[in-house]
Amino acid sequence: MRASIIGGITILVLLIFSLFTPQDSTSNIVMDEKRMTILKLKNLGLALEYIRQDIDTYPNSDIGLNGIYQSWNNSGNWQGPYARKKIPTKDGWGQELIYKFPHDCANNVGSFALYSVGENGIDECLEGDDIYIEQD
Repeated sequence: MRASIIGGITILVLLIFSLFTPQDSTSNIVMDEKRMTILKLKNLGLALEYIRQDIDTYPNSDIGLNGIYQSWNNSGNWQGPYARKKIPTKDGWGQELIYKFPHDCANNVGSFALYSVGENGIDECLEGDDIYIEQD
């Protein structure tokens, strides 16, 4: 009986210890920041694709992501807003997401660039640890 109580206490201590191991929590935090950033990029990218379907172009860099919520095209085909709620435009590390159209970051003529500068906070124009979603 005493051995089973000690065994139970040992398992409990190991379980509690595993919940508070620093290296695990740090890697989980970084993954959560990255996942949150990817989710925002996907949602914003989808909204931009809906705009392009309606008016055959994306908002230019001056209009930026506000083009998701406010009419900016005189064609009369703008059907927005293209998101129910305003999507926050800061990445998981507190940096503003970058939107460019047209853009000079890659060889995607006619497309837009929407990305996060990543954990290092340096704009590497879709290189390095920048986080972006490929567009079809």
